[in-house]
Amino acid sequence: MRILQVITPSKIAGAEIYLSKLARGLADCGNEVTVLVKRLPEIEKLFAGKGVEVVVGGVGGKLNLLSVLKLCRLIRRKNIEIVNSHLSTASLAVGLAGRLSGIPTVATVHALNNAFCYRFADHLIAVSESVKRHLERQGMPPDKITVIHPGIDTSEFGFAGKSRDVRQSLGIPLDALVVGVAAHLSHKKGHAVLLEAAAKAAEVGCECFYLFAGEGAERLRLAEMAGRLGLEHKVIFAGFRQDIRDVIEAMDIVVLPSIEGEGLPASLLQAMSLEKPVIASRLSGIPEIVDDGKTGILVEPGDSRSLSQALIRLTENAELRAVMGRAGREKVLSGFDIKLSIERTLELYRELILRRA
Repeated sequence: MRILQVITPSKIAGAEIYLSKLARGLADCGNEVTVLVKRLPEIEKLFAGKGVEVVVGGVGGKLNLLSVLKLCRLIRRKNIEIVNSHLSTASLAVGLAGRLSGIPTVATVHALNNAFCYRFADHLIAVSESVKRHLERQGMPPDKITVIHPGIDTSEFGFAGKSRDVRQSLGIPLDALVVGVAAHLSHKKGHAVLLEAAAKAAEVGCECFYLFAGEGAERLRLAEMAGRLGLEHKVIFAGFRQDIRDVIEAMDIVVLPSIEGEGLPASLLQAMSLEKPVIASRLSGIPEIVDDGKTGILVEPGDSRSLSQALIRLTENAELRAVMGRAGREKVLSGFDIKLSIERTLELYRELILRRA
């Protein structure tokens, strides 16, 4: 099968990392995979790999004739059989180019996006049941949407024994309890809610270090907030990390306190694969990952008091952390491994190609 994947990122985030694993997995199954990306060195490097051809060019954020014509030429030159777009910016052009070229197109919807972006796609892949419902509420026919969870490479997110090195490099005591967030430092990720919860927990003697792995526009504001709350010596900003597995391994509890819609957060799957108990917002696709009380604790978005109570509960109970951690890894292995995502995606591609034939 000759497959074209199209993505137009401005930075490396969950969708880009997932697609890099998916593309290589599809190639390992004997398919010819081409990935069209923007001209960004870190993006090109991410997608370079055995069996995957990277074409630099990208597609503009708005539908325009030039983008559609470029795609049509690439489809013809590579004799592409199916195209899969990722992120809403490319999906209109990809859908139209597919129709003009007479081949099926798929759009993977990674977040709670406007369904208008996918009006020309033959089929949609929703990364969660929550995203599927969001599309249906906008009038997208249910039979046009397939839910395929974006899995992770569970062999990559296993223990590597690097926790000690990470803690020493960041100045965190080896015996400290570490609560961590692995996410872009943006308002919607809810880091400020966690800081409020941390201050409340500290009032009753809950002593933890808080490790923020990620970069973003909120960094200065969050650092100032930590200072106001008296947490400046307990909050560590680690920045963007290439060694995210090792950083998560150095955490005892992983939190994702999002206050706006999520697709299916990879950081939670990564943490659970590493047997970390998680605390996360009861929001969008998160409850599809986290079984409340079994693999972690769900709290209402923006509720710092409930988040504080969850922190206290887990920090005081090492046995509960271990039980939840083991249950989390079992859930990821059984339903969120990248191998399952590859199998289900290939099955859908074959069905759409046969239907078009």
